[in-house]
Amino acid sequence: MKGSGTHEYKAVGIDVYSAVQGQSVFLNTSYGRVHVLVSGDTSKPACVTYHEVGVNSRTCFQGFFSASEPKKSLLLKSFCFYHVDFPGCEGEDVAGQGDAVNSCDSLTLEQASIQVGEAMKQLNIKKALGMGVGAGAYILCKAAIAFPASFSGLVLLSPCCQKATWWEYAFGKMLLNSLWYHGWNSKFAHRHLYERLFSSKVVEADGYGVSDLLFTFNQEVEKIDPKAIARYLQAVLRRQDILKEMKRLKSHVLLFSCMDSIYNKETLEMNLKLDHSKSDYIEVFDSGTLVTEQLPQETLGPIDQFVKLLHQRGLCR
Repeated sequence: MKGSGTHEYKAVGIDVYSAVQGQSVFLNTSYGRVHVLVSGDTSKPACVTYHEVGVNSRTCFQGFFSASEPKKSLLLKSFCFYHVDFPGCEGEDVAGQGDAVNSCDSLTLEQASIQVGEAMKQLNIKKALGMGVGAGAYILCKAAIAFPASFSGLVLLSPCCQKATWWEYAFGKMLLNSLWYHGWNSKFAHRHLYERLFSSKVVEADGYGVSDLLFTFNQEVEKIDPKAIARYLQAVLRRQDILKEMKRLKSHVLLFSCMDSIYNKETLEMNLKLDHSKSDYIEVFDSGTLVTEQLPQETLGPIDQFVKLLHQRGLCR
C-alpha cells in the first residue's frame, strides 16, 4: 500500500504548550495508513513521538506539554512535533477521516517502525529527535536502527526491549479479550490499563477513577477505539528481544527508567547494552510507564539538557 499522503499540509501555528493538537495527516505506507498529528511550525527541526499501548499521542503527551513552560523549555522552542499514532488509536475526533485501521490486525511493532520511517520520508523529515514511551520507545528504537540517518537523538521513557514475561502475556491476553468483546464496559479493562500505565500507589489508592489523574485518563482513553488498543496490545505481547540490536543504534540516547513500570527490568537491561559514550540514564521513582502523565515535571529538565547537548554537537538544528 505504498503511496503519498492523502492530505496536503503546510506550516501551522498551533499552540502546542497546553495540549497535543495540530493538523491531522493520514499517510499511506507499506503496512497500511498511519495518522500523524503535526503540531507547531514545520520550518523547525522535527521531533517525532510515539505513544505507549493503551493510550494515543494526545493522552500520552498532553500532561507533559501542559507541565512545560513555553518560554523556558528548549524542547518546545526548538521543534515541530509529529505525533504518530498506532493505526486506529488516533481518537474519535479524527477516526474515519483516513480509515487508518485498514489491514492492521496483524501489524507487528517492527512493521509499525517501518511505518514511522516511511511517514518521515513522505513528510520530508530528513533528521529528527525521537521521543517514545513504553512500546512507543521500542518502535522508535527499531525505526532508528532501520533508518540510522533519520534520527539524531532518542528520548526513551521506560522502553520495553525483551519478550513479554509470562505474567504480562497472561494478563495481557485477558485484557485483549475484554477490550475486544466488552470494550470500555469492562471494569477489568480499566483496572488492568491502570496497572500497565501507572504506579501501584496510584492504582491502589484510586483504582476506579476517583483521583483527578485517573478520572481525566478515563475520559480521554474512552475516546479511543478499544479494538485498536487491542490490536496494539497484541503486537506488544508478541514483541521480540531487541537487546542484541542496541550495538547498531547510532543515535544519542536519553533513557528514563520508571521504577514502578512493568518494563523497569527491561529498561535496566537496555541501559547495560547502550553505548555509554552516547547515552545518559535517569531514574524516576514513584512512577509507572506513563511518566509523561503521572510525573511529567521529572522529565522536563533532563530532556531540555539533552536537547542542549544535541545542539552543542550540531544536531537537531
